[in-house]
Amino acid sequence: MADLDPDTREDWRVRDHANVLYGLFPTATFLVQQDHVAMILSEPVAADKTILRIATLVPAANAGDTERWARNHQITRVTLDEDFALGEGIQAGLTSGANTELMFGRFEGALASFNQTVADTIASAS
Repeated sequence: MADLDPDTREDWRVRDHANVLYGLFPTATFLVQQDHVAMILSEPVAADKTILRIATLVPAANAGDTERWARNHQITRVTLDEDFALGEGIQAGLTSGANTELMFGRFEGALASFNQTVADTIASAS
């Protein structure tokens, strides 16, 4: 994005240059990409189990290109499966109780914000 012409700023569209991730608290995530949106819904059903639903939302004008969207959906699933496998490993480590505290990386501000929102929500429900 640093290479974009500053004189045309009013014509910039972030989604032409980056994927944007929105979290709708508490369990919906929308990955906004250049020409479609991946919707990820999580439904916690136990302390160690969550059901995930992933949908690819496409513009009505291009919905007929089912092969393209099926291929794209599969790419999203493979990518997320890698993330989820890492998450399961992290959860197993957390469950062990070996760590008394954790530190997020410099670029993980969204995780800290999410955790604060969860803590605030739980505190306000008490």
